[in-house]
Amino acid sequence: MTSIVACDHSQTKSESPITQTDTSKLSQMVKSGEVYTCKMHNEVMGDRPGKCPKCGMDLVKQKITEAQKKMWKEGTYIKPNY
Repeated sequence: MTSIVACDHSQTKSESPITQTDTSKLSQMVKSGEVYTCKMHNEVMGDRPGKCPKCGMDLVKQKITEAQKKMWKEGTYIKPNY
């Protein structure tokens, strides 16, 4: 008897991009030109301090980059661990 089991780990729940509808506080920060982000993973953006879901580093407040603005508009950034 042979069994085949498959699992897709391409995106874990903590690394899933979030939708723009969940981001009113982050939206205000983006407009102000600053976000909380990981120094190693600029695709992680939040509205307050937290932990990076990719590496566990603390998020730091910094000026938003053009690449981050693009991710914000596309909704392809990653929500931090709060």
